[in-house]
Amino acid sequence: MLCIHINFFCITLTTHLSTRITSLAELWNAMADASDLDRQIEQLKKCEIIKEAEVKALCAKAREILIEESNVQRIDSPVTVCGDIHGQFYDLKELFKVGGDVPETNYLFMGDFVDRGFYSVETFLLLLALKVSHTDHFHINR
Repeated sequence: MLCIHINFFCITLTTHLSTRITSLAELWNAMADASDLDRQIEQLKKCEIIKEAEVKALCAKAREILIEESNVQRIDSPVTVCGDIHGQFYDLKELFKVGGDVPETNYLFMGDFVDRGFYSVETFLLLLALKVSHTDHFHINR
């Protein structure tokens, strides 16, 4: 989602990627990034792999966000607390089915994201993509 707020002296642009836009070129890139991220999330929700370059970009963006966040976070309630999914992708999908989609539902994932499940990479990438896409509604402890 891209929001544009315009007044006489200023154009403020925000995206669900939590980026600050300062030029039209950056706006174009942010719009492309947003649609790419939405596509990646849809692919990951179907347990489909994404390209290596997309994984690298997703990890880099998630790293930026996580570095900026405090280790202790204030989270709005209500919140659905989840933990110990151990790479069980279809259990994760069931959590979203029961709990609701982001951003309508706030989520906090407590850890043990991967280690035993056959789809550990896909599970973790979906969590990262949702974190990048919905920074204020999706929280992961690390």
